[in-house]
Amino acid sequence: MIRCSHMSEKRRLVLSSVVRVVLVALGALGPLGVAPAAAQDPDRTTELGNVPREDRKTVDPEGRCDALTLLFYPDTKCEKAAESETASGIQDPSREDLIAAAAYAWQLPLWEAAEAVLNGEELGIGSPWKPQWQFYPAAEGATLATVTIPLDRSLSDGERVVAMLRRDDSEEALVLGNEDFPFATRKTAAGVLAQASRSIPPGRYVGVAGLATDAGEFTAHFTENAVIPRIGSDQLRVSNVVIAESLEQLDTNVPPGPFRVGGFEVVPRASSTVRHGESLRIFYVVLGAAKAESGQPDVDVTYQLYAKNPGDLAAGWQKVARPVQAEHQTALVRAWELPIVAQYPETDYKLEIQVKDNHSGTSASQSVQFAVAKP
Repeated sequence: MIRCSHMSEKRRLVLSSVVRVVLVALGALGPLGVAPAAAQDPDRTTELGNVPREDRKTVDPEGRCDALTLLFYPDTKCEKAAESETASGIQDPSREDLIAAAAYAWQLPLWEAAEAVLNGEELGIGSPWKPQWQFYPAAEGATLATVTIPLDRSLSDGERVVAMLRRDDSEEALVLGNEDFPFATRKTAAGVLAQASRSIPPGRYVGVAGLATDAGEFTAHFTENAVIPRIGSDQLRVSNVVIAESLEQLDTNVPPGPFRVGGFEVVPRASSTVRHGESLRIFYVVLGAAKAESGQPDVDVTYQLYAKNPGDLAAGWQKVARPVQAEHQTALVRAWELPIVAQYPETDYKLEIQVKDNHSGTSASQSVQFAVAKP
């Protein structure tokens, strides 16, 4: 243990003892639940991005052909109009025509906002949002991207969260907030969270998000240059760790969607501060683990807790408990909970997760930081 000049030996022993007892008890119980099939089945992973509503029209009934029409009716079979057609008197549809043709009245204002950002224009942003992204591998090289947005209020009737991702080298647009890829909301202790998920090709995008109404009004609350990474599963790695407000194991037949991944409902915590009497709940996925002939992985998981000395934060991280190990695990989708009792000093903490693949001999790690405070 690194020497701590301002934390008494008695206090360190108490903290170490408390953490060790809690972690050992949790280690005996194991993870909250697992659903490895849900995480490894590529059909379930990509279902979120590939299943349209059966009752939605995806072909333009009027046979129009332009970028916006293809956005609203993606299965329309057509080619871009030749210059001779434009010269012969065929006119592009008006803005009113496009809005009338759209499945949602807010799609065109959202498109125009994304177009403005692509052109280097600044949008008037009021009450800016701070989205959080999580990424998981999907089939055909795509990435299952989940975006969580803390809201400052509940949504009114006829109001919804919408978002669009655009590339500067393509007129293709990826929409979140429609019926196929909706934003769902959850009320938490810190406010309201909105979340949507979709399989997205990796790359660089311009992202725009905001509030839209059924009448077609759109107010931007967020713009960014978003990078959707490629999440490979060809080598051992640990996904980003989600600090959760709540974790609930679902039926393995429940498909992925907003707040649902790997057979769990995962509601992220809006803040990384955990108070005495609450629990630190985490969710993560082990990726790229080798499998035996039986098809089963075999990994060892080690949890190590670190803390900073409240009297000397610059001293760095110090181990405050013995590591807790879970050996020969076959579950790759993992959830874990640690009660934060009153003996935890109010300071910054780091939980380090080490994973060893017993089939390949490789190792990977990930960590998550949090703070402890009084109620």
